[in-house]
Amino acid sequence: MEQNFSFNSEKCDYWLVYETINHYYPIGILPNSPEAADPAWQIYHQFKGQRALGKLIEVNFADGKVYKDQWESIGTDLGKGLNLRSEGTTYGEVPSYSFYLELSNIEAGNHTVFKRIHVAISLLGPFFTIWGVDGSMLQLNRRFYQAINAITISPFEEYEQIFKEAYQKIKTRFPDYKFVPHDLCNMTIPGLEFRIHSYPMAKKGLIYHALFNYLLTGYEVTRGNRYFGSDYWMK
Repeated sequence: MEQNFSFNSEKCDYWLVYETINHYYPIGILPNSPEAADPAWQIYHQFKGQRALGKLIEVNFADGKVYKDQWESIGTDLGKGLNLRSEGTTYGEVPSYSFYLELSNIEAGNHTVFKRIHVAISLLGPFFTIWGVDGSMLQLNRRFYQAINAITISPFEEYEQIFKEAYQKIKTRFPDYKFVPHDLCNMTIPGLEFRIHSYPMAKKGLIYHALFNYLLTGYEVTRGNRYFGSDYWMK
């Protein structure tokens, strides 16, 4: 079930998330109108927030040295500190740096099952999020088919220790950043559209997509406490 952006304003304050999204995305405007072939009609891309977003991505990710020194080193250092392999997942024009740490990878013939902990740090504001994934991959005729079976959205069971350690490492590196709870990530904003949408079956207007990337659809099976991290947003 989709849940539009809302919160109890007497108890907590999520306005920074909404205001940040509203600054960078022209809510209510489609990125590809029927007249998109004519540049004069491409007002989505002319929106000053979208131009600023494009500049942020260019400055942080297009320059290989900046990306390696300021961003890639985060995942690499965290992986080394926890003795785990790290892999970047900053694919395409996305508003965050992201990576995963591989906890296990078991191969049996053409089938692989894996456990990973994902971290995403937004370029748009002081936000980060973490989630574990139990996934599988099947190889058939030289093609790979990958699936997310479940995600773990808080320090829970076998992910408890690694989740906490990743959380503390990011907070130490970015002390002013706030963890965005899964409950908030999974909310939607009507009229929120994106230039790139890797998953047509994903929820439309997903806050996770606006702040981070397109690795999740919003319909994943979850484990753990979806409100984890909300305490830090309380008044």
